[in-house]
Amino acid sequence: MSQEIDTEKLDLLAFAAHPDDAELNAGGLIAKMTRLGYKVGIVDLTAGEMATRGSVASRREEAAHAAQILGLAVRENLGFPDGNLSAEDPQAKRKVVESIRRHRPAVVLAGLTVDYHPDHYRGGQLVSDAAWLAGRTRYDTAQEPHQVKRVLHYPEHFVKEVSFIVDISEDFDTKRRAVLAFASQFYQPDSAEPATYISSKDFMGFWQAQARYFGGLIGKTYGEPYFMHEPVEVPDPVSLWS
Repeated sequence: MSQEIDTEKLDLLAFAAHPDDAELNAGGLIAKMTRLGYKVGIVDLTAGEMATRGSVASRREEAAHAAQILGLAVRENLGFPDGNLSAEDPQAKRKVVESIRRHRPAVVLAGLTVDYHPDHYRGGQLVSDAAWLAGRTRYDTAQEPHQVKRVLHYPEHFVKEVSFIVDISEDFDTKRRAVLAFASQFYQPDSAEPATYISSKDFMGFWQAQARYFGGLIGKTYGEPYFMHEPVEVPDPVSLWS
């Protein structure tokens, strides 16, 4: 699936192992950036065909709905096999490089490379590796090389470290609506499909509490944590916190 409303250079491109991963874990930042006028896209690596609930067709429709809520410029699905992502697959790596070079984002979001779900950590590593390769002049995809300025990792189940927290208080409602666009995956009292952790009645409460926790760490209502491998230069700490 490829929903491209605008194919100009993107400011931020989020990669997710499954449709709804970006919304659940980085939807606040994505909503905030589009509200501020940045061009943002999401690339789902798989169609989520191994999911206990829903179907590929329903997830496709839900992803398109979420894209509208978030105001995305681009939403694509690379169609890799769900449950079998590999950071070592040369063809998968090439397809991610091609996506990065096509959209030329300044910032890339990827899942944290530590997680209990193998698609999450392997997908995060795949994107991280591809972001580096995208800037190499001798990695030939018949496209111009593109140097990503920064790869930011969003935690999904485990929080390894927090490099910074984004205030998403003003955008949490948009994030929630984008998540709930994936209705097949979450609590529905009349659903006959098998129950999962995220489809439990209590899950959204846990999920919101996590956003409140990270918001509280920075004195805000809601927050999202991000991790970077590289340190960041702060030229003027006084100005930053004035």
